[in-house]
Parts: sequence; structure tokens; C-alpha cells
Amino acid sequence: MSVLLAALLLAAQAAPSAADIADGKCVAAMSLLEDQVEEADKPGLQSTMLFFIGKIAGRSGDAAVGPAVKAGVEALKPDGAGGAAALAEPCADQVQAATKSM
Repeated sequence: MSVLLAALLLAAQAAPSAADIADGKCVAAMSLLEDQVEEADKPGLQSTMLFFIGKIAGRSGDAAVGPAVKAGVEALKPDGAGGAAALAEPCADQVQAATKSM
């Protein structure tokens, strides 16, 4: 688990929305994959995590980030690394679509 993810789980808490949890799943997926990728690929995963953390914070406030990520981790547990890998592509597609429109 990344240091960023661990820090988020210790922050102030607020109830996350369904959209926050969906974004939290993307943060969790990228964090799980971070340990399995080449060093050169880690900045992209970290940027993607920050994108989704920003979406949660912008929508619901900083206090919703930790609970949303916790819920995302719990939702991914049954599917493990395979589930994280499957989710990573649609999450990355969201980031690409957002940055394309800039």
C-alpha cells in the first residue's frame, strides 16, 4: 500500500457518496498496482490516484477522501489484483478523457 493511501486512511472522516466510492475504487486499484509495475510507470499511477482524490475532495470535501478510499479497498478485496487490473483501464480512460478536454 502506498504512503499516500495510508495517510488518507488516517485523515478526518465523513460519509462518502456513491460517486466518491467509485472514485475511491480507482484510487485503491492504482495503489494495489503500484507495487507491481516498473519504476517508470509509477508516476502515472500516482497521478491517476491524485486525479481521483481531487475529484472526491472537490465533490465532497477532504474528510470524504479517506472513507471513500477505504470503501474502494473493501470493494476490491474479493477480486484482488485481477479486479484492480481490470478496473485500472476504465479509470485511466477517465483521466485521459479529462486531460484531453483541457
